[in-house]
Amino acid sequence: MLNLKAAMTAYQRTYGEFPTGDNGTILGTLWGSNPKKRIFLDLHPRSTNATGAFIDPWKTPYEIKIHLTNSVSIRSAGKNKHFGDADDVTNPP
Repeated sequence: MLNLKAAMTAYQRTYGEFPTGDNGTILGTLWGSNPKKRIFLDLHPRSTNATGAFIDPWKTPYEIKIHLTNSVSIRSAGKNKHFGDADDVTNPP
């Protein structure tokens, strides 16, 4: 999660905005599908699922939200794979 957030911040510094779209689209943008073909994030292939989404250790896609405050938050559903309960892991916490 920290690497993803750092990559999104680096992208924002380069382009003046965060990458947009769903998890897979954002990941593709950070992997080089951007105007400068710059790679902002290097991940092991096991860190993605079949649709190209960045997944947590329990194989659930991360929830990535860009806020009106020009910030980003990333959330894992946690071990039980359900968002919105006590075992969710967020960044920032």
